[in-house]
Amino acid sequence: MTNKHIFETAYLWQFVDENIVDGVFAAMAVSDNASDPRNIAIKARDGRDLLAITLYKESWAFEKGDEMPLIIDFFEGKPETLTGYGDGKVLNATLPMSDAPLFLHLVASREAVKLSVPRLGDHWLIDLRFAPPVIVKFLRRLMGDSKKFSKNSQMPDKQKGKGNSK
Repeated sequence: MTNKHIFETAYLWQFVDENIVDGVFAAMAVSDNASDPRNIAIKARDGRDLLAITLYKESWAFEKGDEMPLIIDFFEGKPETLTGYGDGKVLNATLPMSDAPLFLHLVASREAVKLSVPRLGDHWLIDLRFAPPVIVKFLRRLMGDSKKFSKNSQMPDKQKGKGNSK
């Protein structure tokens, strides 16, 4: 029997950039209050050219370094398989920072993503409808200059034509 864990309620994504451990300087996460609590976090760490994707489930009990596939499906017909590494109640996977723009774009523009850990029979459907405002904060932190954007603006327009203004 398959464990189809669905985040049925649209829990709000949260952005965190203070009091984070292990070199993490920005994270966005969502959790639920199911009988077997679970959450997912997307994290950026100092000095690493990658995004970490961390899944937590209360009932998991991995041996440190336990390796298994993690499938991420944005329902485009091209699911991505990452290698996940277990450690206790946590499964960690990473994406190269070069893949971060597309990944975060998909998180911001889709209604849901399915995360599957086939070896465990776990399939989570994550509601993404409330993720975009948190992604804006996450991207500002990644870029290191939140002053570039006003609260409700889009990416700044490129200057047209002439050189530097005086």
